[in-house]
Formats: sequence, structure tokens, C-alpha cells
Amino acid sequence: MLVALAVAVLAALGVIGTADGASTASGAAKANADVRLDDRNQGRLDRLVGFLQDAQNDDGGYGGKLGAESSPVFSAWVGLALAAAGINPHDQRTPNGRRSLADYVAAKGPATFSHGQPVSTEYQRIGMLAVASGDDPRRFGGRDYVGPLLARQATAPWSDGQGDRARSGRPVSAGWFPHAAGGASPGVNDTIFAVIFLAGVRGDATVREPIARAADAIESMQRTDGTWSGFNPGGGANTDMTGAAVQALCAAGRCKGDAVRRALDWLRAAQNPDGGWGSPDMNDLERGESNSGSTPWVVQALWAAGIDPRRWRGSGAGRPDPLDFLASLQRRDGSIRWAHSRDMHPTWMTAYAGPAFAGHPWPIPAPPRAAEVRRRERQEEARRERQRRRARAASRKGEGGVQRDGGGDVVAGGGGRGAGLFTRPQPGSRGATAGGVRDTERDQDRRDGTKGDDGATGTAAASGVGSDGGVQNADRADGDDAGAAGGSTVSGTVVEQPRGTEGTERDEAIAPGLRAAASGTTGTPWATVGIGGLALLCAAAGAIGERRSTGR
Repeated sequence: MLVALAVAVLAALGVIGTADGASTASGAAKANADVRLDDRNQGRLDRLVGFLQDAQNDDGGYGGKLGAESSPVFSAWVGLALAAAGINPHDQRTPNGRRSLADYVAAKGPATFSHGQPVSTEYQRIGMLAVASGDDPRRFGGRDYVGPLLARQATAPWSDGQGDRARSGRPVSAGWFPHAAGGASPGVNDTIFAVIFLAGVRGDATVREPIARAADAIESMQRTDGTWSGFNPGGGANTDMTGAAVQALCAAGRCKGDAVRRALDWLRAAQNPDGGWGSPDMNDLERGESNSGSTPWVVQALWAAGIDPRRWRGSGAGRPDPLDFLASLQRRDGSIRWAHSRDMHPTWMTAYAGPAFAGHPWPIPAPPRAAEVRRRERQEEARRERQRRRARAASRKGEGGVQRDGGGDVVAGGGGRGAGLFTRPQPGSRGATAGGVRDTERDQDRRDGTKGDDGATGTAAASGVGSDGGVQNADRADGDDAGAAGGSTVSGTVVEQPRGTEGTERDEAIAPGLRAAASGTTGTPWATVGIGGLALLCAAAGAIGERRSTGR
């Protein structure tokens, strides 16, 4: 994308901050491999990431808008957006490279409001950023964000004693979290984000039971219409928190439950004609208008539930989907407005939209660090070079029928001196004449007969050699086409693996006299038997005809 390329060039010149060793989202691997964004939405994400990289302050943090003083609140949300796009917050550094976004948040730590202690959402937001950075949230910046939060979890149910009709009519289950230390009532958002944060803490069995109890509390706080309130049980329906609750329940393994189903039903009915969602429990100025503070959280809920938001279209002109609505708020610089009517905190709203465009619900796992990506790339190139050397050596020896990976796919022929008669080229060619066989299967998924990367069709191989006469082979064990000895154009007979169960295999599209090589197969080479039988019949017929013509 042009914008992403411009960002990378400016970063190289030291004009703006960018990810150390990483590109913008177009070059970053998506953390959620199940999501396949179309080019249009990928371009929207690229522009969004470019803006966020450009907005970084000299201290490594972010404010609510360009040039505003850095805040751990805004910085943590930006870090989550970049991580969703494949950029580790440790790699998002200032132009001088001295400080990263993760460094800034870790150093600042949580703000304190009540009795000198952070509120629960402070622990949760920074803890989510630690997880997305690949750090241990028990030791992020020298602070523990897990233990103090778990110490607040309620051990007894809670009831307001009024039987509010907006709620389910039953008390809130034990396992809820208060907003402040020592709080005597549940915080709806505090309990929801506790599950989202703790679900991302890997390798810690002590959080499993607290997550399950908090999920019970979330379900008990659901209103009768399928929504959740924003702060306290019994409040009005809140679109944002309903989207967050769906993500929390899915993270807790309850995505197929009735609570999620009823929430999705309400969200579908509440979608505006422009494809977005508003916040119906806020003040009159904001009531009902689609905005970028609410819509992204609903989009993430859809991703979490396995629903492609591009299929949820509004009823307005052109029937826009939720991502279309967010794109309608995107400026030329990639930033996202709050709504069409007015704007606020553009950096914050842009960060909210990042995971929605990237196809990521919370919690967001850490993308690999740039140094690790470079190390893997070097290892992969070294592996490919070893494959090329082996292929060139095999072609010089004229090897054919050589098992490569122990998994059933081989170089079935080769040409050149020493090769089997069925693939031997013309005399004196030294293997440079096409006639060998190249395995083009990348992995098990290629067994559906789809087109291979190098132009061959089928699941095993097509005949041919590289421009230097080398046998070409793809090593399926390594999951990649790695054996091209030179040139990638092949042609000839498609050779496929035996099909069917043991003892009943049959070869498809087989070359005469050549059976697909595969380890562990014991079936009869029916193609060869059939050809041999046909030859015998022809010989017999010829003999009979000869006797008739001579009068014998």
C-alpha cells in the first residue's frame, strides 16, 4: 500500500516513529489466521496503522490526539491496536529508537484514584497490553497486575434487594469484581474486562477457576433483553459493554451459550441503516448515532463468535457493513472520527477501530518481536538453500525414485545417467532433457487437486526439470516448495498418489509404466498390470492374425 510504504520510508529517515524491523500492517502477519481481509479492508487497516505510528510522542507514549500529552490510558489502547495488526508494542519505537510504546506504559504503571490504589480497570487495561507485548503481567515494569486483581474477586453473591426488572431477576453470582478496592457492589465493566485480561494470561492454571466464576457473574448480570449495562447492574442497555461481554464469554469458552445468542440477537436488531451502532444509554446528543466508540466493540464480538461482520449489512443506501461504516469515518491520514456529527480523541477512536479492521477480538496475543521474525526468515532461507543444493546434487547423479520426507511423496523420476528407463532422456543429454518428475505438493491441504504454486495441477507431480537440468522437488515435510533447482516452469504427465484404502489403491492420471511413489503403500500397481495385460492381449491377437494370414 502506498501509505504504508511512505510511512516506512519516513521512518527510515528518522522523520516518524515506526516499528523496529517491522513494517505496517500490510507486511505484518495477522495474529488471527482465520481472518482473510479483502484488499479494501486491508488498505483501511494499513492507513490506520500508519497514522498510529506517526502519532507516537517522543517519550514513547500517545495522547488522545496528535501532539497531546502522553497518557497510559490512550497508549495502552494504541498498543492493543498495533498488536492486533501484527506489530509488537516493544517494536513500536520513537525515531531515535530509545523508547518503545511498551516501555512507556510499563514505566508509568496504573493510575491511582481510590485509597491510593488503582481501580480494577487500570490493572486490566495495562495487563492486556502486557499480554499483547509478550510480557508476564505478574512482572510487567516491576509490578504485578494479576495478584492484586484476583484479591478483589467477590466470594459471595450480590443483590440490590430491589428486584430490578431490567436485570434477570436473580442476584449477581459470586465471582464479580468491584471497581475500586474494597467496593461492595459489582462493576459490570470491571468483571467483563477481568475475564478478557485473565484469559490472555498463558501458562497460569491459577486463573482458570477465577475466570469461570467471573463468567458466571457476567451471565447473571445480563439484562432480560440480552444486553449488559455499562457500569452497575440494573443500568440501561449499553452497546459497547454488550459487545465486550460477548468477547469475554467467548474467551471463557461459553460462546455457544444462550447468553451470547440473546446478545447477538439484540445487536442485530440494534444495527443502524449505515451499518454501525450507537450508544443508547448515553446522553441525548449521542443517543443512537453510529460511532467509532461502539461499533468496533460489536465488530470484535462478531469476530469472537465466528461471524464475519461483512455479512451483517445495514439497510441504508448501498447496504454498508460495519467495516464500511468505520471506513466512512476514516480521514486521509488514516485516523478515525468519533462520528459524522462531531469528533473527539481521534487517536483513541482510531485505536479502538484497529482490532475490528484486523479481525481480532480480545484478548489479543503477542505478535512475534521483529528480531524473532528476522531470525526465522534467516533460518527459512538457509533451509531453502539446503533444499536447492540437495536438488542440484540429485540431478547431477541422475537420481530417481528418491524418498524425500518419509511421508509418501518422492522424486519419482529424474532423468540422466543412472535413472530408470521410464524417465531416461535421450542419449547424451546428461539429464537436461525434460522427463523427470517434480513433486509440487506443499502440504496435506493440496490433496484437493487445486493448482500448485508452480503451475502444476494435481496432488503429486508433473514431469520436467529446471533450467540447469536439476530435478525439482517440494519437500512436504517442511511445508513449503523448497526444491526448485532452477526455473519453475514444468510440463508433462500429472502423477498422483495412490487412492483408496490399503489393498485397494488405484492410481489416477498415471503415466504408462510409472506408479506414483509412496512409502507405506502395499497395493497392487494396477496401472502397470493393466498395461501389461493389454500388451499380452495385443500380442495374442497378433499371433492369431498371423496364423490366419498364413493359413496355419
